[in-house]
Amino acid sequence: MKERDEDKALRVNGCAVVGGRLKHEYDVDIRIVSSLHEFVKIITELDHSYPLYYRGHPDVNYLVVPQVLRCSVGKENILIKQFSQSFFSEIARRTTMIEKLAFMQHYRLYTRCLDMSTNPFVSLFFACYSDSQSRKEDETGKWGEVLVFRETVHNNQHGLEDIKYVQSMTTSVIANVAKMGKTFDLGELHASIMEDGHCGQIKNFVKFQDIISQSIILKTPLDNDHIRNQQGVFVLCNANRICEILDCNGKKLLLDYDDLTSKFLTDADADFSYAIKERFDIGRRYLYGIDEWDIKFEKVDDLFDRNHPIEKMRKDPFNIERLRYREKGKRIAILIEPDAKPVLLRQLSSIGINNTFIYSDMDKVAAELNKK
Repeated sequence: MKERDEDKALRVNGCAVVGGRLKHEYDVDIRIVSSLHEFVKIITELDHSYPLYYRGHPDVNYLVVPQVLRCSVGKENILIKQFSQSFFSEIARRTTMIEKLAFMQHYRLYTRCLDMSTNPFVSLFFACYSDSQSRKEDETGKWGEVLVFRETVHNNQHGLEDIKYVQSMTTSVIANVAKMGKTFDLGELHASIMEDGHCGQIKNFVKFQDIISQSIILKTPLDNDHIRNQQGVFVLCNANRICEILDCNGKKLLLDYDDLTSKFLTDADADFSYAIKERFDIGRRYLYGIDEWDIKFEKVDDLFDRNHPIEKMRKDPFNIERLRYREKGKRIAILIEPDAKPVLLRQLSSIGINNTFIYSDMDKVAAELNKK
């Protein structure tokens, strides 16, 4: 039987309205707010020893995944090509693929970027505000949600080591996967990454987990008022599986590719040749010419399939859960009651967080002025 969207939201997000009732998993700590004062109290009590990031959406049942990876991953590269052709001069001004994706995201093209903010009030606005022009259904009568994120910290007392910037190799890998078709090979991705200014053999510079399953918090250039006002950052998402390997003679290796994919999901630092040796009974002579093997990947389109053969792909294919802020082992979810949304929007507007501030384009400002 097909899984209902609300059941999937509960299984993946850990919190959802199912059958008209608010439910949550055991590892989720729900905090309900109905006023700006309550929201500020919750935010100030969080652990701010490391940078925190916030994402708000007006429907608690919304899967926290970029739109293109929810429904359009098969035509992701086509969307990019068509948008680039339509706005050639604007795209050509941006040198790296992530800069191009950020520009496309700004103009609401479906991308693999998930919007967040360093400003909790901006995220609260998005949890209460329903843009009927860009959404299929009215969300004013639904529970809103603000989620809190933090990047993992490894050997860095300032907590900044794992925050990525546009120049990082991991950023370039994930961004350039967006240009690929539904299936792609390592050489194709390598060539695209080199256009971003990265050189060398990809296997020596890129962790395979970056290709297979990775999400990173990304600092983007504040090159327009929209991003500056929203104090925006992105979660850049990626999920692919190894689907075929051809040796240096063009012969397909008869391997369990889901098992090989799982290896890189469980060992972030796994070297490709080492993983092949460890996972499969392949002799040293057969590994001759491994650098010339043709490794093919397939973009994951059956997202959060509860029957997926790879366990991690059933619930967290993009490795987003590691980014969620936790207290005592529990993910924090700040929920906004449906009836409280208009009140909170008025309170936010009183401190300057409103439609005019969030959407600083001239047409949005004019529309806001017309309401007065």
